[in-house]
Amino acid sequence: MTNKGFTLVEVLVAVGVLATASVAFLPSYTNSLNEKKLQQSVDAVKDATATARNRALAEVGGPGASDAVKYKYSGVKFENGSGTYYQFRSDIATPGACGGTGEVPGEPPASANVVVDSTKTLPNEVVARIASADSPLCVFFAFKTAEAVATRRSSNAVTCSN
Repeated sequence: MTNKGFTLVEVLVAVGVLATASVAFLPSYTNSLNEKKLQQSVDAVKDATATARNRALAEVGGPGASDAVKYKYSGVKFENGSGTYYQFRSDIATPGACGGTGEVPGEPPASANVVVDSTKTLPNEVVARIASADSPLCVFFAFKTAEAVATRRSSNAVTCSN
């Protein structure tokens, strides 16, 4: 008589081998997944700064207006411990336009001469890690030239370079 099938012992051995192999590959899969999530957030930050720079090059926000009412900078604001960032236009590139000291955390840039164009969140619940003394951090791009200037709460504006 011929048996066509598997014994209980054979099935248990096969399941044990599969379980062991799964446990061995799980950490590398998890690391790969975390790296992809982080890369998506890095790409979002790059896109935000590229959008602000392109907006500055295109002079979006008041082309043809007099210098008294025209915005001069396009910017992006990041805050420590927050996944939210803001894209905005301003007539000045100072810590005051970014929010400066005493700003309520989680709020967009607060100044009479600042217009928030969009509020976005980094993907996958990623949050920005900026030194507390430097938060919030804003990057401004001058209209027409797209010269980059960064401001930090604790210091004056500094010119950025590649």
